[in-house]
Amino acid sequence: MPQEDPIHTATHSEGRSSGSGAPSWPLTAGRNGLSPQELEELPVAFPFDPVVPRAFGISRSAAYRALAAGELPITPLRLGRRLIVRRADLLAALSIPDSK
Repeated sequence: MPQEDPIHTATHSEGRSSGSGAPSWPLTAGRNGLSPQELEELPVAFPFDPVVPRAFGISRSAAYRALAAGELPITPLRLGRRLIVRRADLLAALSIPDSK
């Protein structure tokens, strides 16, 4: 029997902050995630969806739920109906140094 991927089999309550202040989000790219190289090649600012859900290895609906609950470790800028994310903010949340 193949091993289950913990990133894609997590329950809804997993992935939330443990209360210690450090996020317990899955911070590694899964099957549909983005590699650190792909993240560093992102433009300076980009739309929230589909990049942020893929970067955290979570579904779109989970990303929007976490955002609405204030549980996402980034805060996108709202421009009208659009959510814009800065590359530096996403990389910092994922503990990846920004080389640009």
